[in-house]
Amino acid sequence: MRIHMIQIDGALQRGLSLLTAVCAAKTGISPSELASRTGLPTSSVYRLLKQLDTAGFVRKSAPGCYVPVPGFLSLTQDIDRNAILRDLARPAIFRLARKTGLTAHLGILENGMVTYVIRVAARANDSASFTREGGQLEAYCSAVGKVLLSNLPEDDLNEYLSDGEFVPLTDNTITNAGQLQQEIATARTQGFALDNFEVSEDLFCVSVPVGPQPADQNCAISVSSSRSARIYEAPESVLDDLRATAAEIASRIAGPVEVQTGNL
Repeated sequence: MRIHMIQIDGALQRGLSLLTAVCAAKTGISPSELASRTGLPTSSVYRLLKQLDTAGFVRKSAPGCYVPVPGFLSLTQDIDRNAILRDLARPAIFRLARKTGLTAHLGILENGMVTYVIRVAARANDSASFTREGGQLEAYCSAVGKVLLSNLPEDDLNEYLSDGEFVPLTDNTITNAGQLQQEIATARTQGFALDNFEVSEDLFCVSVPVGPQPADQNCAISVSSSRSARIYEAPESVLDDLRATAAEIASRIAGPVEVQTGNL
């Protein structure tokens, strides 16, 4: 996750900065390490930790180390992350569809499948009518899927590629694991991927990643059209709009900021 550096004063922001650092640590973390990570004076760290302990957000674990309280962490477990992502990103996806005149999607990777969190059609009769919000498609043959696969750690990608058979949906569907790996590597290098009539004989799609983003929120956006729109002749013509929209969404879903402290 990319950290945005900003200048903020106030006890609330210092406390949130410290709490974020405690939650981000994989194990217990010491006050001196917290001071190093947040830029807060060690005296302020001790004072804020005592207040957070009293409020029930953190507890001392091993000698000299602090961890977040499980009850506090459980508050986020019932949050519907897809619903929040949908609410934050829909306005940008709507504008993308209207500006390009193409059907726009935002998708995430779930269990090797692309889940379409948002779908906005520019026209009533669009070629991607078989997609729907909450619906899924195979990742290996879709542009969104290739981008999402390109963001996976290498071990996870290798597991996906060796996990099963890739069924051809059209004559253009890539079904060879080695060729698919090359296609995914190309998507990672060039920053976008294509569905070259691989899902449907009459559907072409261009996708880019949404990033930077939280590590557990791998998502991508796309625009798609039928052959008649002819974007397959110049897919680069929609890249600027896609990338601008992706950057806007990334700024909306970015995680907590890192606080640059002044005189405390």
